[in-house]
Amino acid sequence: MRSSVLGSFSILIIDDLQIDHSLGYQMLTNMFKLLVHAYVLIAILGSVDELRVAIGADLNFSLDGDFDCNENMICLGDASSQGGRLTLTPDSRQVDILTFRRARGMALYAEGLRMVDPGTRQSGSFTTSFTFRVTPVGTKFGNGGDGLAFVAIASRDWIGSPGAFLGVYNGSTDVGQQGPKTLAVEFDTFKNADYDDPNGNHVGVDLETVHSKVVANAYDVGVDFRDGQPTYAWIDYNGTTHDLDVRIANSSARPQEALLQFPLDVYDVFAETMWVGFSAANGWGVSLYTVKDWVFTSYGLPTGTLSAPPPRAPGPERHRDRPVDRGVRNLIDFLGLSIGIPCVLILSALALWSACKGRTAFRKRSAARFAAEQESVWEMGSLANTFSYKQLSAATNAFSEKSKLGQGGFGSVYRGVLAATGEAVAIKRVAENSKQGEREFMSEVSIITQIRHRNIVQLLGWCRNDGKFLLVYELMPNGSLDKALFEVRDGDEASPALSWAQRFKIVHGLAAALDYLHEGWIQQVIHRDVKSSNIMLDREFNAKLGDFGLARMVDHQKTAATTQVAGTYGYIAPEAPFQGKFTVKTDVYAFGAVALEIACGRRAFDNGLPVERMILLDYVWSSLSRGQLMSIVDRRLEGQFDESEITLVLLLGLICSHPDPSCRPSMRQVIQILSGDVPMVPVPASKPAPMYSSDLPQIHYQNLLKTTSFSSSSTSSDSSGSSRSSPKLPPAPSSTNSAPLLGL
Repeated sequence: MRSSVLGSFSILIIDDLQIDHSLGYQMLTNMFKLLVHAYVLIAILGSVDELRVAIGADLNFSLDGDFDCNENMICLGDASSQGGRLTLTPDSRQVDILTFRRARGMALYAEGLRMVDPGTRQSGSFTTSFTFRVTPVGTKFGNGGDGLAFVAIASRDWIGSPGAFLGVYNGSTDVGQQGPKTLAVEFDTFKNADYDDPNGNHVGVDLETVHSKVVANAYDVGVDFRDGQPTYAWIDYNGTTHDLDVRIANSSARPQEALLQFPLDVYDVFAETMWVGFSAANGWGVSLYTVKDWVFTSYGLPTGTLSAPPPRAPGPERHRDRPVDRGVRNLIDFLGLSIGIPCVLILSALALWSACKGRTAFRKRSAARFAAEQESVWEMGSLANTFSYKQLSAATNAFSEKSKLGQGGFGSVYRGVLAATGEAVAIKRVAENSKQGEREFMSEVSIITQIRHRNIVQLLGWCRNDGKFLLVYELMPNGSLDKALFEVRDGDEASPALSWAQRFKIVHGLAAALDYLHEGWIQQVIHRDVKSSNIMLDREFNAKLGDFGLARMVDHQKTAATTQVAGTYGYIAPEAPFQGKFTVKTDVYAFGAVALEIACGRRAFDNGLPVERMILLDYVWSSLSRGQLMSIVDRRLEGQFDESEITLVLLLGLICSHPDPSCRPSMRQVIQILSGDVPMVPVPASKPAPMYSSDLPQIHYQNLLKTTSFSSSSTSSDSSGSSRSSPKLPPAPSSTNSAPLLGL
């Protein structure tokens, strides 16, 4: 990944030289190009891993049902990938009981992680979340296995002892068998008195030995690892404050408070390269340990600063230098001297020659362009890939109309097929000469490259070439939610595009994505443009939130102040244009609008309907006050739905779109309500009156209704590419200062 960034960095230099110099200078440029290629060859010979580590790369990935020991995971011992899930101990039905009782498995993500920089003595940060399950196998074999651990370890081929050592640490008394540097967060399921375990259901932090530095009782938060139900875990490490936080829960709602907090400077614990993953082990008791999903993000180390690799620690005989390694190293040293010295001389000659020719203007222009491109390249360095404009043009048949999937305010989206891999992708092309489009491109890149979640569209790469800006995303086979909900399929207007089960799953997925953006990452991300056309559907109709062009990243507990209205009418919270601020509660408002669309099967705003039905939110409030809430459910469902679920979604849509932002729930509360963990909050029987301060700047509804979708002062079109006409002005919102409350 980083080698592609370095390649782009080198090409920028070469391209500048080729464009602006004469033939004589061109000859020197070509010689310089050869030297660059030789440098890359030396880097490869000297170990690609060392090059990647030296430059520094954040590690970001999300796995959900796609663990693969042959692709993205390194599986050791008894670990395996079955049906896309990670299994750390074998199923007792497949092996004899003695093997099962001594089982231990470790599975590590295939790519190494850089967490410390010896040159600056800085350490990075990481945040991870995962879902695991412990299934005890029969009481006659004891009370279950010993436990599971999240591990960061300085080896990709080490596995420890079974039993209390959890497959992480070595149970041998032989000092020479000391294992590699390790951090383990254990989820212990067996009380080992010899190692001061408080009980058989606790969380602990282990460094170098199985004796935990700190422990916390899982019962304190109502979690029993051995009940056979999924356990949700979150681990966060802050490299600035040197704090490690661990949270666990019985649901996907991230707890506000950490169960365990531990001061830790990983610089004293980690090697420069570590691998992260999971380990589990059985002893006298036996359990099946599985991991269903895993999200990991690291960040915080400076990039672009080369640092010397740490000295290699002595290891087993097979890791020591062999004669062939010394021969290769001598060759590299020779090539480095024989090529490096001429390289310096040629570069000096280039500089002198340029000065003699009086190319002062060129140097200033080139330096400015080089600095801008350099900054851009390093900022985008965590992306998976970079593409040339030629590649993407070929993938979309020169961006033909036939390849176009849709069009927005600042560009179009095309379906493409990458020639190198045959992979189908979605390519977002920003309109040329659009300053706002360029700003959206940079905003989207800066945010979406740092976040990973199963319900957020994955960015595969980018292209920035001569004023052209393109983003490459994974292609969603089932398109966008608005098309699935509102477009007629197969000419049958009565045919439901989505079943209720699919719709309910989409509501869950969107809620999970927004909860992650608001509370699941180190910074808070306010999307600002949540709407059905920005929600994509994968092959299994899972929701994937996309289009982060209007999103803003802020510190937690802060708001995104703006003087510009952003978003789409029907989804914009009423306080946003009046107060000039976007918060997580404005995203919650938009979620409520989408939830109502899903249940009712119509758009949040439709100027083709009578005035009293034009705004979906007002129409649902009106139906609720008349006691006819179920009359607005999408008729295409033909009654094939769970009435309690659809009522829940309707009421949830109303409370999320409450005119008073303080009355709206957080997205975490929404997930808890959808999961049945907490009861539905009371909902007013009729729409409450919005309250705003008169001394705040005001933007009137007449101004908002001049266009259905906008950002700043520009207009946009819907996903089909056709502009919508100006809507008729709806009546002022009905108001009631007090109203009875409804709930489930």
